[in-house]
Amino acid sequence: MIIVTGAAGFIGSNFIGKLNSEGIEDITIVDDFSNPLKIKNLEGKKYIEKLHRDKLFTRINAGDKKIELIYHIGARTDTAEFDKSVFDRLNLGYSKQLW
Repeated sequence: MIIVTGAAGFIGSNFIGKLNSEGIEDITIVDDFSNPLKIKNLEGKKYIEKLHRDKLFTRINAGDKKIELIYHIGARTDTAEFDKSVFDRLNLGYSKQLW
């Protein structure tokens, strides 16, 4: 299984489309799926599971042996966000924890 973080974003969803075009559908998509506009990015994409970004580390720490590869594309890119702690948590902290 492949995990793709940031799956509902523009880049992540297009990357999933590329994987699908190569016959890869054993994908767990990871993101915050609360934004209905971003959910449209996933229309027509094939994957086995949606996982909220806050639950990814529980899955990894449980030792899921099906995980073969993680593509970490997720990042907070909202230019209207001025709370530095959001970027620290979602970009820096999340990436460090995933590493």
